[in-house]
Amino acid sequence: MKDIECYGHPEPLKFGQWWDFTEQPIIQDFNLPALAAHADADGDTAATLLAVVSKASKLLGGHLVVSANSAGIDANNTSVFTITAAGTTVVTKTNTSNLVADTPVSLGTPTVTDIAAGSAIKMAIVNGTNADLNSANCFVTLQLVDAANYPAPGLTVVASDGGTVTISDGEKGICAISPGASDNDEIYLAAELEDLKFAAGNVFVLEALMTFTEANTDDANVIFGCKNAVAADALIDGGGGPAASGDYVAIWKVDGSTVWYCGVQSNGTQTPTTDTASTVTAGGSSYQRLKIKVSCETSTRAVAEFEVDGQNIGTIHFTYASATEMQLFAGVKNGGGNAETLNIDYIGYESLR
Repeated sequence: MKDIECYGHPEPLKFGQWWDFTEQPIIQDFNLPALAAHADADGDTAATLLAVVSKASKLLGGHLVVSANSAGIDANNTSVFTITAAGTTVVTKTNTSNLVADTPVSLGTPTVTDIAAGSAIKMAIVNGTNADLNSANCFVTLQLVDAANYPAPGLTVVASDGGTVTISDGEKGICAISPGASDNDEIYLAAELEDLKFAAGNVFVLEALMTFTEANTDDANVIFGCKNAVAADALIDGGGGPAASGDYVAIWKVDGSTVWYCGVQSNGTQTPTTDTASTVTAGGSSYQRLKIKVSCETSTRAVAEFEVDGQNIGTIHFTYASATEMQLFAGVKNGGGNAETLNIDYIGYESLR
């Protein structure tokens, strides 16, 4: 276990979860039945139901292969394969050169990665004037991972603007999360369950080792902590910091600034009422250890301590009411037109059970 001593509580904390990203998520091939292409050049194939995804999944990519050589496909006579899930386009593969029989080609980066349980998968083919698939049987394999175990068991990804999550080389593994490349695009990595709460006698410690190097100077918005119902705009657009509703306890950085902030919110009431910057620089080439310690002293009063690399950046005594369950999370939001990336070495929590 990590260093889990907590404010005023000598008793060890015994319950929690830690993620070190030591292995890749298990990828499963989801093979779609063959779809017969039109016999003639310029012949299209209407969207056709091919399969149903039985459980919530993340789409990472896939491959297309045809049973016969195509003819006439070029930049002006494309052959476009469109795959939808529950009516939403998830992959579009535009071919600008002829397909070779029995030779798989990558589908590229998915347009949408989230596929809900029970989604109907359809595929359509649209060919240019001279593009001819010669009645080929067209096979597609999708690469899916169980959403409940992505990128690791017990974690989930909130990415309404798309983006990527990868686990790569690094001491004990590194999880890199990056949103799309537009201003205010965002992505969050969160515990699947909400099992932390402001309540009398509750004590918990959150910790992460992470870093980011900004694509645009001072443009990244980054957050770590716990919050109820992590969703889009957990970080407000335009460098506005954490959302002004619900419960959270967090350390964050906003675009236009270079330092860490910290604060608490209960039932929409923020403490302190004005975001207060620390003097500790946020991000850079070195990983930083962020730690939050919370001790609920009574049914209405609590204290939170915030540390970066062992240095206290704030101790906040606060009152709480009508508290709700929260989930551990970390995330990044663009403050400009370039995709920012947050690298997480480990993340987790311990609590008094």
